This record gives sequence, structure tokens and C-alpha cells, in this order.
Amino acid sequence: MDGNNSIVAETKSEKFFRRSGKYKAWFCIAPAFFFLMMFTYYPMLRVLWDSFFSNQLGSQSSVFAGLDNYRRLFDDPEFIISVKNNVIYAIGTIIPSLALGLGFALALVESSRFKNFVRAILFFPTLVPLIAASALWVFIYFPGIGLLDYYLHGFCVCVLHS
Repeated sequence: MDGNNSIVAETKSEKFFRRSGKYKAWFCIAPAFFFLMMFTYYPMLRVLWDSFFSNQLGSQSSVFAGLDNYRRLFDDPEFIISVKNNVIYAIGTIIPSLALGLGFALALVESSRFKNFVRAILFFPTLVPLIAASALWVFIYFPGIGLLDYYLHGFCVCVLHS
């Protein structure tokens, strides 16, 4: 029996995807690409476009201003101060956080007696939100004095405690 005779007929969608195999990836990332464009790049380009126009607040009409808005912006001393503050903040936060991350990574690679201590220090921040959330729920559900009991008594609902 010839192997070609036992081929099952393909559906139209299977033929389409077989012929256009290189487009499968594009079909998969199209929704993510659409939302990225709509919520990231379109607003950014729209703000850039609108920055070349001048309009009164609440007015529908706008007048082309060219680079006048940017000229006024760079002539404002408060803007220059805010740019300097942002640069100082960025340098003061990014460089130390990168240095700390690199230091912790190097401490974890080295086999030393402090390895478990460094792991614990790095793991504690993930536990703090869980501990805070559990404390909050205990405060809400605590029998007799919790917030839930307080509000249930306000609605004249008696709760039996075991």
C-alpha cells in the first residue's frame, strides 16, 4: 500500500496555517502588539503632536504654535530646576540599586558562610506583604473585636463564637 494514499484531507484553516507558517507568530503577537500600540505609542505620539499646538483650556480649536511651547518651557527656571532634580534622583537611585543587585548576586555566587544570610535578606521583602495581609485579615475576622463583628452588630446581626 502506498503511503500517499493514506493522507487525511486537510481543513481550510490547516492548509492556511501550513502554507503561511511564517505568519503564525504574527497572529500570536498581534493582540499584544495592538494593545502596546494603542496604550503606549499612540498616546506618546499624540502628546508630541499636540505639543506643537496651543489651545485654551476647554476650547475645541487649537492654533499651530510650532516650537514656541518648547521655547517657553526651556526659558522657565522651574523647569530647569525640575530637570536637575530628576537627574539627581535618577543617578541617586539607579546606580546604587544596580550596585546592590550586583553585590547580592556576587554574594550568592560565592560559596561562603554568609550565603544563607544573604538569601534570607533577599527573601524577606517577599514575605512582608503576606504577613501584613494576614495581620489585616486577622484584624477583620477576630472574634468579638474584629471589624466584621463590629459592623455586623451595627446591623443587629448576632454572631455566635465558638
